[in-house]
Amino acid sequence: MKEQTYYVPTAVERSVEKKRAADPRTGIERPPLRAAYVHLLRTGLERMKAFEFWCAVTSNLIRVDVNDKDCWQKTNLPVPAELHAQLKEVADFEERRLYDLCHAIFLEAEKEFEYSAVEQERPEKLKYWVFDWDGNFWGRVDVYSDKEFDRWNEQNLKPGLKTSGIRIFSNNPKTQFASANNLRDARTKVKKSVNSKQK
Repeated sequence: MKEQTYYVPTAVERSVEKKRAADPRTGIERPPLRAAYVHLLRTGLERMKAFEFWCAVTSNLIRVDVNDKDCWQKTNLPVPAELHAQLKEVADFEERRLYDLCHAIFLEAEKEFEYSAVEQERPEKLKYWVFDWDGNFWGRVDVYSDKEFDRWNEQNLKPGLKTSGIRIFSNNPKTQFASANNLRDARTKVKKSVNSKQK
């Protein structure tokens, strides 16, 4: 997921940090601050359907000074493309800059915010395309890592493929297998590999 740059008000940052510290979840079970900021944007946008919340947001005319590090923290957030587009659309409708609209949304949404409402971030699953040794496509497996694919492989792959060997391609940038951007790319590469073995 492409990250987007937002400017989080320092007051919101401090308050969210305190609420996170009080969250009973521990370790990796406690969602990171970035997840909380995305949550505020998502819930704040939804709450703008209510007249009172909309008035509170649109009446805040403060302009974000991107050079003022005392008042705003520049943060790269994993905001889904759809949510980012919706925020930009509302900002355009209200004739506001995106940063300014989101400044107001952060402030208003944080007032009734509880950290327990933030769900743990899960990374996007990676794709593993499996071919038999002759280059025939067997199927795609969506998992989070090479290790998880290996576990899946041990438990699920057809016995016939295990004995004849398989070719694996993945869009995981850290994969130990062959890399591919998509199925078409994987098909092209496996075809070249098969042809080179036959020569």
